[in-house]
Amino acid sequence: MKTKVVAAPHSLATKVPPKTSVARKQAALKPTPTATGTTECKPAEPNVMVVLAPDRPTVAANIEEDLPPPPLDRSLRSMDIRNLVEVLKPIVEHPVRTYTPLILDRSRRVETFFRYSADFDGIFLPAKKFLLKTLVQKTMTLPEALEEMRTLLVTAMKYGRTLVVDMADSATDFTHKFTSEDAFPAIEVLSECGRRMTKEANWAKVVRDADRENGVFVVREGFKVVVTSVFLIADYDEFLRSAIPMDEMIPIHIQPAQGDADS
Repeated sequence: MKTKVVAAPHSLATKVPPKTSVARKQAALKPTPTATGTTECKPAEPNVMVVLAPDRPTVAANIEEDLPPPPLDRSLRSMDIRNLVEVLKPIVEHPVRTYTPLILDRSRRVETFFRYSADFDGIFLPAKKFLLKTLVQKTMTLPEALEEMRTLLVTAMKYGRTLVVDMADSATDFTHKFTSEDAFPAIEVLSECGRRMTKEANWAKVVRDADRENGVFVVREGFKVVVTSVFLIADYDEFLRSAIPMDEMIPIHIQPAQGDADS
C-alpha cells in the first residue's frame, strides 16, 4: 500500500517575518539661548529637552589665620634712654611668652624714668638696702625684710604698677636667700615680667586679708616687674647669674649720655 503525502494548504503555512535591522538615530543637541539666561539644548525629536544651569561665579574663601607673634629675641639690646619705652613695650606686652627686662644703667637715669613714666609707673624695691640691713648692719631680720618686700609686691599688683627691683651694684641673692613662698616667691616674681603672679594660685599665697577690698583682691592691669642694675655689660652675667633667674631676663643696656663714660 502506497502512502500519499499531501501538502498543507497555503493558508495554513507558517510565515516567518524577515529580520530587519533597527537603527536608532540619536538626536543632535543644538544649544539655544533663552530669555532667562539659561541655555536649552533641543534635540531633533519633539518633547525632549535638556536645560543646562547658568554659570555661577566661584567665590574664593578668604581665610585669615591669626598667627602668634614670633618668640622674643633674648640677645642684649643697647640704646639711648629716649627709646626705652619703644623697646620695653614689645617685651612686657608679648601675648605668648614674655621675659623680665634687666636694665643695665651706670648713670641711674632709668630711676627717674620709672618714677615719672606714665606707662611704667614704678614702685621701687631697693634690693641692696635689704642686703645691707640683714647681712651687714644686722638691723633687720630676714623675715622683716621679706615682709617689706611682700608689701611692695602686693601694692604693685593691687594698683597695676611696675615693681622695679633695684639691684644697684649688689648681687642680692633672690634665688636662695631672699625668697619665701608665702611672702616673696622670688622666682615667680622675677620670671616672665611678673606675669606668673597674676594667677590666683600664686598671688593668693602672699595676699593677706588686710590687702583685700571687701574681701576681694584683683591684680590690676599694668602690673609688671623689671630689674635694674649698674653692672657693666662685661660683668653683669657673672655677678647676677646666681642671684636672679637670668634665663628669664632680657638684658637692656642704656647708653651713656653724650660726653659721659660707661665706667
